[in-house]
This record gives sequence, structure tokens and C-alpha cells, in this order.
Amino acid sequence: MFPIPGHGRYMRQPLYNRDFCRAIEWCLRHQPKGAIYDLVGQDRIDYIDIIRAIRRVKGLRTPIVCIPKWLFATLLRIYGLFTKQPPFTAAQLKALTAGDDFTGVDIRKTFELEPTSVEAGLKETFTHPVYAKYVVERA
Repeated sequence: MFPIPGHGRYMRQPLYNRDFCRAIEWCLRHQPKGAIYDLVGQDRIDYIDIIRAIRRVKGLRTPIVCIPKWLFATLLRIYGLFTKQPPFTAAQLKALTAGDDFTGVDIRKTFELEPTSVEAGLKETFTHPVYAKYVVERA
């Protein structure tokens, strides 16, 4: 089971890590003086749809269960009493549901690169023949 807080319709703007690296590489090559770039993903997608897409790409059948936000927050606080590294915190829940919408720069125009779509980024992350076998773990 994968729990979702509330209705799960919290807009996200995920930036694929390779696109972030390509933007850094562009900056290293072009050395813009004093420039500051606000980088955000070009796609707007709800949190629940990201979770559904991950499930689809990985070929999982994990049920997604929406839990009222107040109950979700309470369960997070209780779980936090028993572990020093919870997978999700009440502060992260607050950030998730804050309703932020960032403008960011036009990645195509500014960095001369085609941004990776959420779906393509997930496919590359979870199904790449070389890199999908690696799992990042917390120490």
C-alpha cells in the first residue's frame, strides 16, 4: 500500500537530475557573470499522478490509498517517535501541500536543452539497463 495525503492533487514541478546537470554544465562552459537561475521542471504534475506514473513505469500493482491530511500528519508524528530517519516528515507534508507554483527560467531558451518529461525521466530512472539496478540508501 502507498499512502497519499488527502486527495493528492498537489502540483509539483519536478526537475530531472540530468537536466539540472546539463544546466550546470552549460554554466561552466559559458561562465555567465553574476547570473542567477531559478530552475524548475517544465512540467506541472500532481503528486498523486507522479506516484501513479512511478507505479506504471515499474510495473507495480501497489494500491494507492488516500488518507485524510490530518490523519496522515498524525501518523507521521507517531512514526517519528520511533525512528530518527522517517521516510517522510510532517514538515515535508506541509511543504507538499503549500501550493507553491514556481516560474523558473525557460530551460530550452536559457540553456539550449530540451527538458526531459516526467514520464521519460521516470522511465530512464527505473528501467535504464545499466543504472536502474542502483539504489540510493540513507546512511
